[in-house]
Amino acid sequence: VSTPHPQHAEWSIKAIRAGKHVLCEKPFALNWAESMAVIEEATLAGVTLMEAFMWRTHPQTAKLVELIKAKTIGEVGLIQAAFGFKSGFNAESRTWSNALAGGGIMDVGCYAVSAARLIAGAAVGKDFADPEQVAGAAKLAETGVDAVAVGTLKFPGGILAQVSTAVGLNMENVVRVFGSEGSIFLPNPWVADRTNPPAGKIIVTKGGKTEEIDVPSKVTSFTHEIDAFGRAVMAKQQQAAAPAMTWDDTLGQARTLDRWRQAEPGSDEALVLADLIH
Repeated sequence: VSTPHPQHAEWSIKAIRAGKHVLCEKPFALNWAESMAVIEEATLAGVTLMEAFMWRTHPQTAKLVELIKAKTIGEVGLIQAAFGFKSGFNAESRTWSNALAGGGIMDVGCYAVSAARLIAGAAVGKDFADPEQVAGAAKLAETGVDAVAVGTLKFPGGILAQVSTAVGLNMENVVRVFGSEGSIFLPNPWVADRTNPPAGKIIVTKGGKTEEIDVPSKVTSFTHEIDAFGRAVMAKQQQAAAPAMTWDDTLGQARTLDRWRQAEPGSDEALVLADLIH
């Protein structure tokens, strides 16, 4: 399902009711309530359902999780994740229209949130973690969507994350993790090349020394994604294996995005989006 965002839940449910397995593009739905409705349908129908965050299935991500869980840089204290680009303003375009759930948070900020939640979870030995606190601020476009947005997340154990996104500003699209004994840097965390298989690279700095870990890949992250989904289907499993998006992961992701959009004082974007489900 790769429609504009407001139709994700509608067409996922239609496909599920037709007995189809569903791989639905991110963001999975407009909000937590819609996400829950889709997952409930899949539960009843017994089909495989997965949110399509392709970067979660690239071997670079598996290696990152391994390093975090092994305490390679000690205890994680701060995560920084960014994904933003500059798009020419067009009030009717998918990127800028509120009716089409435009804005940075829904389009690419969701990647930054998914990274923060994955890393915060790995730091405590889990597949993901959900923030206890969410704060944010944004520069809104005249259409009411966020042109630029930043968020601060506080996770259990005191782990903090700074996430940022934009559809009106080119950004340094990287992930940094700071621990008690060192840091990890991903210069290309989202591995979003659709044509050329992007190799992963993880840079670990510890004790005054820097190590570059290369993570080769013969296929694109999108191929890794469909393979992860296909393995679940063939194994008759309703959910793919982490770090691909499990259902609880997707629900936590949706809830965090809801809270981030609602955190901007004076913004009615979240309310407008909620109205779209009726």
